[in-house]
Amino acid sequence: MPGQTTPDAFDVVATYHRLLAEDPDLTMPVAAIESLIFGLANTPSTTVSETLDRVSKLTAQLKAGIANPISLSAGTDLFQQYLISNLQRPSARGDFDQIRTHLVQNGRLFVERAKAARETIASFGKHFIRDGNTVLTNGGSRVVGALLRNAAESSNGSGRGSIRFRVIYVTSPNSNKTDTEAAANIAALRDRDIPVAEILPTAIAYCMDTVTSCFVGAEGVVENGGIVSRLGTYQMAVLAKAAGKPFYVVSESHKFVRLYPLGQDDLGIEQDVVQFKTKRGVVKDENKHGDAGETTAGQVSSGAVVKGSESKVDYTPPAKISGIITEGGVLLPSAFVASLHAGSDLHLFCKAGRVHSFDSDNPQINQHQELKQRPLVSTNDPTMATTPVFAKSRLLALPAELRQQIYEYSLVQSDEIVVRLAIRRYWRPPALLQTCREIRHEATPTYYADNTFYIYAPQHAGCPSAYWLWDWLRCLPESTRTWLRTLQGGER
Repeated sequence: MPGQTTPDAFDVVATYHRLLAEDPDLTMPVAAIESLIFGLANTPSTTVSETLDRVSKLTAQLKAGIANPISLSAGTDLFQQYLISNLQRPSARGDFDQIRTHLVQNGRLFVERAKAARETIASFGKHFIRDGNTVLTNGGSRVVGALLRNAAESSNGSGRGSIRFRVIYVTSPNSNKTDTEAAANIAALRDRDIPVAEILPTAIAYCMDTVTSCFVGAEGVVENGGIVSRLGTYQMAVLAKAAGKPFYVVSESHKFVRLYPLGQDDLGIEQDVVQFKTKRGVVKDENKHGDAGETTAGQVSSGAVVKGSESKVDYTPPAKISGIITEGGVLLPSAFVASLHAGSDLHLFCKAGRVHSFDSDNPQINQHQELKQRPLVSTNDPTMATTPVFAKSRLLALPAELRQQIYEYSLVQSDEIVVRLAIRRYWRPPALLQTCREIRHEATPTYYADNTFYIYAPQHAGCPSAYWLWDWLRCLPESTRTWLRTLQGGER
């Protein structure tokens, strides 16, 4: 290929930094993918194994040259999976140069789609902001900024934003506001007549009673549904959880990282957030987990130490997160595990790290393996969100005659997913009545031999069954609701 260089002549770390400097809208995972594409296009390789080996070496060089490679590792892992899946296809037996050129071109197309995901998230996530809300956010997340700007510009046809809300922005006292992305987001909101208050991190608890909801970005969404984000995000999440405020994470799907941290010291990077000092200097912390040169499987490692408060990150566990807003819909943290490993099993629900999955030996499920994944029905209700990862497994659990009668969608509420069924008039009433009885008794996931489907009922201590039953029954036709009220004794 023309313009190729020797492997040693290409500097993937310098290319990564150059791409970030040239395009302010570029995220770290996408910049990492573009760097690998440049490296693959500019260095010679003639076989599949040589190409994969070259990408692996470039990835290792990039991670070793960046102090905090957690975010970019999401992009490099995604690109490697993309290469492996394409190079292993039967069609990958022809002219290798053509195949390689095709992969590079498709890789660049993926980069463009990844950039466009931000606007998709913004148009979807704006429904989470209502008139009169006060939103709390921090940092300079571009996707959060796009969401807030989109909400500010939402109009009912008057040509001017009709949603009036306020924003409390947590800023760092040591940052140069004229050069930060946070300052750009604040200025853009004020230009749209959105009142913005800037506070220090020490004032978050003071303002929490005023806040309606919290929105933060993420450098990476890890395997258990938690996030790695700017230092101070965990503090905000803890305070929001204590105050009963929803805490939403806004993130593109290409930031999903195969990392499973157990705590703040288990991120695989050196940050020196806590430094013990005496008059003689810094005291080495001997209680840190593991050695500096060792990392567990799935961790990212770097020899450098993260410097500067704005470059440091913390880990927010999934229990503190209300929902993860992506371009594909809203995922609960407990559902993220199934999303990350989609395709390995037919998952129905996830809760507290435990997956309730279908029996792969079930003949009724295997009979419909060819059924393609369908999107779930979406509404304009800001509490409603699509979770397509569950659509296939839910539909496969139904017999053929019922799959055409049921539209499925999910309600995002705290840490649960509730199956809500919009049922047409001709679904058999006895089956519907049995389902409602199970919900009333807050049943665990149940398999019905006659109708072949699962139902999951929430078990919140402060959430009565009648509320969930009524919220679920609102989806039914009026004639069916009238019939149910008669049988249920008029309950709501």
